Amino acid sequence: MAEVHIIGQIIQAKDFPKQNLFCKWSLQIGNNWKIISGKKEGQTQVTSSQLLLDFKKFY
Repeated sequence: MAEVHIIGQIIQAKDFPKQNLFCKWSLQIGNNWKIISGKKEGQTQVTSSQLLLDFKKFY
């Protein structure tokens, strides 16, 4: 049986009107596929652009 694993990360985002950002995701699959483990849709963790600015002060 074939398997697909999806792993990734967002490297950069800018010029958004809101300070806290997250991504919503969903899988769209054909009739010949089935999800045997995990979720069909979800949301990433929330990150804040202010946290990144505060972190850069220490470098």
